Amino acid sequence: MRTRTILAACAALMLAGCGFRPLYGTSSIPQGAESAFATIRVEPIAATNDSDRIGFLVAEALDRTLHTPGHNEPVAYALAVKLADERRGLAVQDDASVTRYNYRLVAEWALTPLGAETPATSGRAETTASYNVVDSQYATLVARKDAEDRAAREIAEQIKLRLAVSLIKPD
Repeated sequence: MRTRTILAACAALMLAGCGFRPLYGTSSIPQGAESAFATIRVEPIAATNDSDRIGFLVAEALDRTLHTPGHNEPVAYALAVKLADERRGLAVQDDASVTRYNYRLVAEWALTPLGAETPATSGRAETTASYNVVDSQYATLVARKDAEDRAAREIAEQIKLRLAVSLIKPD
């Protein structure tokens, strides 16, 4: 029993020193990332054909996820995002009425240093959120808005992770 405990402790110490960090955990963003993120200004994002509020939701989610309180570094970058979305019927009944939709949101983004013409980095993020259509129009509207909210938060997280990879240099 004592040998197992010693072996487990040794294994834990070896793994702790290997530099492993989970990709989606809060510790996956390197130290100093908050300062680097604070130098990014999120440009206003236009509405899409399908949603008049999704541009605002994505900009707000990016602002929340990138800018933590207490970091007031001067702005060095501008983040521009262009959105495209579509709503596609997924489940169709015999009478041709749709009972479930997939809301797909795609973001093309570019991070450009202030005063520069070419982006320092750019990329694409996409996500799909589903919602049900029910008899109540109000409940369906709430479900649709919730799907848009979830999609906006997911796009912001994807962009944040890619920005971390681009901006933060490993030690």
